[in-house]
Amino acid sequence: MTTTDDGYQPSEPLSAWVRQAACAGRPAMFDNPERTNDALRLCARCPVLPECRVWALTNAVDGVAGGMTATGRAAWREQQRMPEPVVTIADVLPLTIAAADQGYGLGRSDVVLRAVAERTAKGQTSREIADELGVTRRTVNRLRATCRARQMIA
Repeated sequence: MTTTDDGYQPSEPLSAWVRQAACAGRPAMFDNPERTNDALRLCARCPVLPECRVWALTNAVDGVAGGMTATGRAAWREQQRMPEPVVTIADVLPLTIAAADQGYGLGRSDVVLRAVAERTAKGQTSREIADELGVTRRTVNRLRATCRARQMIA
């Protein structure tokens, strides 16, 4: 378990504290650069800010998280001589999608694009796909644009 420089160590699993967060159900605000100040204000009054901050500092996240911007977290990590966290799509993909390669030797991005294309063709919404893949709707929309450019979907 990760501990911050001030000795704080989260005591509950991620899912337990996330449900108590002030931002629960409002993820769009936190990856929208135009709403950074709104997100920071919400974080400031969040009952689980310490838990979220530890999570945000030790995981690769975009936007506002843990009451800090991505730039603020990067500066903190640099000051603490802590490496930037690295995440691959395999870290967040459900096993059923990651296993979709089935020995074809597809890259992770190809597997993800194929998953997005298949789910789009089935009529799933961006929100449904985002929830299933563990990403934001914004990411799904970007992936759909790539799928269209590669003529994987209409």
